[in-house]
Amino acid sequence: MAKLSYWFQLGLVLAASSAAASDIVSDRPYGTEKTYDLTTQQIHGGETYDFSGILSSVVFDGDDVWFGNPITAFGFGSWVKGQRQGNKILVESGQMIHHQDAGDGCPELDVSVVSGSWLGDMPWPDGEEYAEFLVSGDGTIVLPEGKMLLATDQYGSILASNNGYYFRPIDLEAAVCAPPSGLQPEEYCLHYRQSFFGEDMYRLVELVKDGDAFYVKGLCGTYAPDGWCVGRRDGDYVRFASGQYQGVAKEAFLDYMYGGRVDPLGSLDGHEPERSLQFSYSSATGELASSGVVLETIGDRILVDSYAEPELKPYLPKEAVPAKPEMRGYTEYPDFTVVRFNIPPVDENGDYIDPKGIVWRLMLDGEPYVFDPEVFGHLSERKEVFAWGECDGEKGVDIVFESCGLYNIWLYENFNTVAVECTFTHDGKSHTVISDAMEVGHAGIDSPDASCPDGDGEAYTLDGIPADGSAPGIVVEARKRLKVLNKKP
Repeated sequence: MAKLSYWFQLGLVLAASSAAASDIVSDRPYGTEKTYDLTTQQIHGGETYDFSGILSSVVFDGDDVWFGNPITAFGFGSWVKGQRQGNKILVESGQMIHHQDAGDGCPELDVSVVSGSWLGDMPWPDGEEYAEFLVSGDGTIVLPEGKMLLATDQYGSILASNNGYYFRPIDLEAAVCAPPSGLQPEEYCLHYRQSFFGEDMYRLVELVKDGDAFYVKGLCGTYAPDGWCVGRRDGDYVRFASGQYQGVAKEAFLDYMYGGRVDPLGSLDGHEPERSLQFSYSSATGELASSGVVLETIGDRILVDSYAEPELKPYLPKEAVPAKPEMRGYTEYPDFTVVRFNIPPVDENGDYIDPKGIVWRLMLDGEPYVFDPEVFGHLSERKEVFAWGECDGEKGVDIVFESCGLYNIWLYENFNTVAVECTFTHDGKSHTVISDAMEVGHAGIDSPDASCPDGDGEAYTLDGIPADGSAPGIVVEARKRLKVLNKKP
């Protein structure tokens, strides 16, 4: 019976695949379009992905219900049709969502959507004529547990599948938080620890106070720098509820703010969401500080970034003496030395200063170092002084700006000590400080020679440990010119 059942189901899949390419619905169907926050599990290429926060559209036209891009692994831009029957939406198996003509070495391909369920731990066509979605009273649309949609080709092969569909209605305009009009925002500095490297980070945000309501713009800075969160003051504390919608990220995802804590066993990459994020508040200074973590997420399952121990302090541009740069060490390679240092955008008292006013230069053996375009190919002329954040691009190989003031510089000559001098200028008044000099061992490097033979070609981490190019962090290859093989957090 099991064998007969297999061939019977396969026959249904092949019959479903006989739909014509002209049946594909690529244009948005007529009707009322509603937006949803889609949560689903995707299986594709042998990998399983738990997604949430997918911006999804469903169009309603009487009893006709249209789902856009129902298989998340493929962005074909096509729609499948369902029929509303009471609290059910019946999606007929066999609707074609993609056609590819043969050519350029690619075979002809027809992709259809069919109903499926689990066969053990494998997605499998279940032979049902319809996939039955359920609609609840609040408008939520779900596919019952154990059921799924499969994308199959014209031969019945399963290309991808989705299960656990959960469409939560969201009105994007109504979900946006914003302070009342007419209130003037105050500039604040947000200081936190970076999640991946543990570095101190600083950036400006806006804060609006409206009675006991505290509105902050830019708390989630990766995908939603213009998003607002609102917290409520209760005595000496301000609490921000979790799950506040921040905006659309990358045109296809929904960005949220959650409060949380660091937890190695937590559900979000070493963090655990909590119901709110609590800040202590000083009415005397206007400062807010939290021991928790701001979690920027896509939906409620995908962590974008985390901002640990956030502090908010009023910011006022002013003349200041910058903090002394920090020398972070060095690593020697056969043909070059990598020097690391940090120039935090704060003054000697730890208060934020505008990094646009910061410039820096290297001091080798007590003398200013001039970067030569013969060695540093991205330069068009000899250069001694650099603006804060200036580097040689995302694929830079010599001057890498890695974080909020953290630099890695590749140097191709001998020197004994290195220091960094930085100058901060505000309103025409400048102040200069210099780091402590860092002693560097002899790298055995003569003057750079573009005609010299390649090095050993081995790959190393910045700590000088041999690597295969797959390790996290910056991985370099020792040759006469440095090549960044991998640059991942």
